[in-house]
Amino acid sequence: MKRALERAKTRDPTIEQNIAELYFDDSKTNSIAAMMVDSENYKHLAEEQTQAWREYMAREGIQQYRDYYEDAPEERAFFEYLDNLTNRD
Repeated sequence: MKRALERAKTRDPTIEQNIAELYFDDSKTNSIAAMMVDSENYKHLAEEQTQAWREYMAREGIQQYRDYYEDAPEERAFFEYLDNLTNRD
């Protein structure tokens, strides 16, 4: 728990955003109407701006798993497997 708290103090501030506002803004730029009216400003805002958040969640989930099972010798091989995964995997 202490390690997770220390990591929380130093995490990327871009992950601390109001998700409801982000998805509201996304509904303005990521719709068929937005594409038809203003195709230059059409974009997947939510997908772009949640990338850092999704990567953080993947890394933090793995790190919490490691913290919990750090003394379990049978998990060491799985830790090596996790080290070789990309964030997408």
